[in-house]
Amino acid sequence: MFFIPRNVSPQDKLQAVIEYLTGKGSQESIAKKYDVNHKSLSAWINNYKAFGETAFNRTGRNKNYSLEFKNTVVQSYLSGEGSFEEL
Repeated sequence: MFFIPRNVSPQDKLQAVIEYLTGKGSQESIAKKYDVNHKSLSAWINNYKAFGETAFNRTGRNKNYSLEFKNTVVQSYLSGEGSFEEL
């Protein structure tokens, strides 16, 4: 079975993350509600934790990450908190 990603609005991404963080469902149930893969939701959650609500603003440009953020992601990967793709 193949998963076809769909475009999700920044508002829906934020809403999905807030629902998860406030305990209104599991990652799997919220991902299903928004018709996305649970790995996508996991990535949104990680982005939200790193950048807050601005994580979902579309700029149309490549992102420049701070050294602190890069180190946080590397440490998260090394400690097994997620896969390369998720982080």
